Amino acid sequence: MLRAKQQEDNARQRLERAQQLRAGNSMSAEEFEQRRTDYEVAHNNRVQAEYDAKAVVAAIKNRLVSLKIAMRKLELSSIRAPQPSVRERMPKDVQYAVAARKVAEGEMLKDAAGSSTATFDLVIDGVLKLRAQVPERFVDKSSRDRRRKFTWTPIPTVCLPVRSCASTR
Repeated sequence: MLRAKQQEDNARQRLERAQQLRAGNSMSAEEFEQRRTDYEVAHNNRVQAEYDAKAVVAAIKNRLVSLKIAMRKLELSSIRAPQPSVRERMPKDVQYAVAARKVAEGEMLKDAAGSSTATFDLVIDGVLKLRAQVPERFVDKSSRDRRRKFTWTPIPTVCLPVRSCASTR
């Protein structure tokens, strides 16, 4: 674009000089018309260069918008684990384990605003919870907020502390 501007300036200066020479009858009409034509061509080349530059800028903006749309689609297509609410004895860095897969590889999920498809059942890894029903005859022995120990049959050497939380009585 700068080159076209400089060529237009040069052609304008030559035309102005030709007008002075033509006024004093020092230049032929044919050469004066040639310089005027050269100026008009240079002017039109500059205008075309401006249009071309604007077209390049518009194409860049178009590609930028296309990139942003693609990035948004990628963001919406990602599956993220939810942030859990803070609870007692929960680790600071929560890690999840997949308990159940509800979709198969390659299966199509719904893509609608406000709707979500459960793709996995997640459990917080590192925090064990046991909810058990105690027969009524043992309720007096398992009072609320009393600490217990729990032994799991598959691994009898591991003994875990358990706290009684509530009575359904």
